[in-house]
Amino acid sequence: MLDDDVRNFTVEPYYIHYQLSNDNKHLLRCCFYDSPAQDKKLISMIRSYLLRSECFIIVYDITDYESFQRCEFWKKEILENCKKDVNVMLIGNKIDLEKERKVPKEEGLGFAKENDYYFRETTCLDVSTVTDAFETFIINSFINIKYKDDY
Repeated sequence: MLDDDVRNFTVEPYYIHYQLSNDNKHLLRCCFYDSPAQDKKLISMIRSYLLRSECFIIVYDITDYESFQRCEFWKKEILENCKKDVNVMLIGNKIDLEKERKVPKEEGLGFAKENDYYFRETTCLDVSTVTDAFETFIINSFINIKYKDDY
């Protein structure tokens, strides 16, 4: 039997449209699914989304070392349940709380480099850091996917 938290769970899609050039020929439509990383009871449902995805963004809280440790869990899920050569970005969030930082930037960057992930740190209080991270990742992922499809 599912408890109330699981019964009320939904995976929320967020659609974002990007125009990659001024000639209106390159429109990239992205759909982001926000999943509750802390709820492993839902992993079988989340895996169905992993199977169909080309790119992933793993976000951890720089003030919560346990959230950073869960990145290893998501890395394993991506490796076991996805196509090869997917693009992944690791984001350390809440850099506005630098005084409360528990995850050194070097450790996040090291994890990203070790796994060939893109890496950024952001804060939702400065939307430009989030926008820059997402746009850079989306454009680079599109280029990588298109390049693979050309062969």
